[in-house]
Amino acid sequence: MSLYHPKLLPTIVIADPELTRRLTPYAIAASGVDALFHNLEALCSPLFYPMLDAIALQAIHYLKDSLPIVFNEGCNLLARVYTMTASIMGAIVFEKGLGGMHVLAHAVGVIFKTHHGRTIATTLPYIMKLNRSQINGKMKQLARSLDLSHDSFDTVLNWIVELHYDLGMPHSLKEIGVRQKPVPLLMEKALNDANILTNLIPLDRQKLKWLFTQAIRSKSN
Repeated sequence: MSLYHPKLLPTIVIADPELTRRLTPYAIAASGVDALFHNLEALCSPLFYPMLDAIALQAIHYLKDSLPIVFNEGCNLLARVYTMTASIMGAIVFEKGLGGMHVLAHAVGVIFKTHHGRTIATTLPYIMKLNRSQINGKMKQLARSLDLSHDSFDTVLNWIVELHYDLGMPHSLKEIGVRQKPVPLLMEKALNDANILTNLIPLDRQKLKWLFTQAIRSKSN
C-alpha cells in the first residue's frame, strides 16, 4: 500500500551524495535499478508530456554512465552525484505514470516482502516483451540517446540484462523466493494497482498470469 497526503510531502529535500558513502553495493544496485526503471517506465507511458520524456532520457544516460561506477568504486563522489540526480529526475517523471514492471513488483513486495529494486529487475524483460509493439519507437530513441551499438528494442533490452548481471541482480522471481502457488493472489493485487492504467498494453488476468509465471520460472537471455 502506498500512503499519500499533501502533509506527508517534505518542504525540503537534502540530496547529498556524501550521505550515501556507507551504502553497500547491494543497496546501491537495488536502488539504482529502481531509479532506472522509474525513468524507463515513465518514458514509455502513453501520456503525452514531451518535457518529461527528455528528462527521462537524460536520467537513463546518467545511470548508464555512473551506476556501474558507483557500484564498483565506492569512493567516486562524482558518479554518486549523477546517480542521485537521475534518481531525483525519476521522481519528477513519475508524473507521467509508471507501468507493468511496478504493477508486478508491488504485488510481489506486498506478499513476499522482497526488496523493491531487486524485484522489479526480475519483471522487466517480460513487461518489455509484452509491450514491444507499442514501445519500439521509444526504445530506438533511447538506444540512440545511450549511444548503443544499434538503434533497436533488442539492443536496449540486452544492455539492461547485461547491467543486471554486472550489478548482481536476480534474473527470476524464483531466485528471491517467489513460488508459483500464490500467483492468483498476486494477480488480484496487481489488478488493483494504479500503475496498471498507464501500461501500454492493457493488463488482464490472462496477461498477468503469463507475466508472473514467466518471471518466476524463467531467466533472461
